[in-house]
Amino acid sequence: MAGPLDPIVRTAFRSLARLRGARAMHPRGLTLAARLDVAGDGPLPTGPAACTVRLSTSLGLPGALPDVLGLALRVEVDGSPVDVVAASCAGPDRLRRSLLWPALSWRGTRLTTLLPYASSAADRVVVLLSVDETAASSADVGRVAARLPMRVSVRVVGRRGDVQTGDLVVTGPATADVSFDPVLHPPPGWRLVPGWLSAVRAASYDASRDGRHAPAASLEALSPARAPSPTP
Repeated sequence: MAGPLDPIVRTAFRSLARLRGARAMHPRGLTLAARLDVAGDGPLPTGPAACTVRLSTSLGLPGALPDVLGLALRVEVDGSPVDVVAASCAGPDRLRRSLLWPALSWRGTRLTTLLPYASSAADRVVVLLSVDETAASSADVGRVAARLPMRVSVRVVGRRGDVQTGDLVVTGPATADVSFDPVLHPPPGWRLVPGWLSAVRAASYDASRDGRHAPAASLEALSPARAPSPTP
């Protein structure tokens, strides 16, 4: 549902994507093959699964400057895509994982989905990622790709602690680009909250796709069970 911020967000992100000829945010990135293996009861699929990731920098700044790093993940669940998008944060505790934080290197970087996932049958949870200390000591995704595999620990954290844990291994090779959208492609039975902020985020993704002439997506393309709820 469109809100008062919708036209402002759409105009800004569409214009920026057109100007860059790329994504409005995280324009510089590399899409790579990976493997996810998670245990526990939560939004992520359990067991080993092939997936696709995109490593990126938020503003596309030169490698010598700190930038907010991004890791987008797509995994298939029952034949449908599930997208999880995380960005570098200040730390793993509740306060610091709420703060996006620029980094100079992928090595040891922590990332968060920032917005929590909600389900009618479980507490709200946040997905936290931690890049292994053996990763490239640079924010340049090309240098990261030259030092694969890159190992990332996965935690899904609820009010009472971890509900899922696992590993993501970025193996390569490079693959075709993917248009990730965590609002349109949430895990089955889960949605990002609060609803109004998810709506703003959905508008930004849609406008960015439009601005760079990427294929459009719509909530109508999702089954009712997968479509995010409009309520907070």
